[in-house]
Amino acid sequence: FIASGTQDIATDAMTALSFNRKERSRGNSMQSMGNFTGSLLGGGLLLILYKYIGWTAMLLGLSVFVLFMLVPLFYYRDANFVSRAGRVPIGMKDLLLFFRQRRIVPQLTFLILFNSGLIGILSMLKPWLVDLHYPMAHIGVMFSVFGSLCGCLGSYFSGNIIRKWGRGKAAVIYASCVFVTAIYFVILSYWGLLTTLNLCIGIFCLWATYGLSTVLVYTIAMDYVRVGREGTDFTLQIVVLHLSSMLVAVGSGKLADLSGYTVLFVAEAALALASLFYVWFYFKKISGR
Repeated sequence: FIASGTQDIATDAMTALSFNRKERSRGNSMQSMGNFTGSLLGGGLLLILYKYIGWTAMLLGLSVFVLFMLVPLFYYRDANFVSRAGRVPIGMKDLLLFFRQRRIVPQLTFLILFNSGLIGILSMLKPWLVDLHYPMAHIGVMFSVFGSLCGCLGSYFSGNIIRKWGRGKAAVIYASCVFVTAIYFVILSYWGLLTTLNLCIGIFCLWATYGLSTVLVYTIAMDYVRVGREGTDFTLQIVVLHLSSMLVAVGSGKLADLSGYTVLFVAEAALALASLFYVWFYFKKISGR
């Protein structure tokens, strides 16, 4: 996880420096598609491959693949990748100053709220399918393979939508998609419309919307980075996003255990509605300046 974290910071800084403001959505779209493709391979295809070759051969194969991916980085020599502020060491003061920026509180509120209507459903979807007596193999295909494909598809379209219509309109559209998805799961659970087709439609909406939202969140986060602190500032925002997502996931599990899945989905719909209203007024206020 330490190696993965440093790689993420370097990749995010590289994306922020390599693309201008208008093109960042496409850069984040490619990055998000890569994440979902990795989830598809790791959570689906590699687990199937493990049955035939075992853990040792599979892990050795992954190691060789990682070494292979280092080749283009070794030959990458782009002077534009160096920040305009040069190579200045970052200290604790820089981390604290990030949270004292103008408009940073509304931005962090946006990060915390925007995906909150999805995270609870995403975190509890597998347990729900288990309680519906679906075999683990079917759950793996529905969630890890089909879901990751839908997320990849959503990420692909998200970058183009943001570039064409702008961040504000895209945020309202995506927040509406989150709300509609949460309402769909409320309907499925409350009325017991739990056929495999209906669940697959829900998984498609859930993961495609998550793909749309992920690209938008990453793109807007890059708008709030300081010169020379691109990787640090972006990572701080994503840490806030992940910590809030962890709290929502834990709370969702507790709520589902105490009150059932229908109540959980209603709570997620309420969060999605609150996010929609916040996004509407937040970007309206920004555009009015």
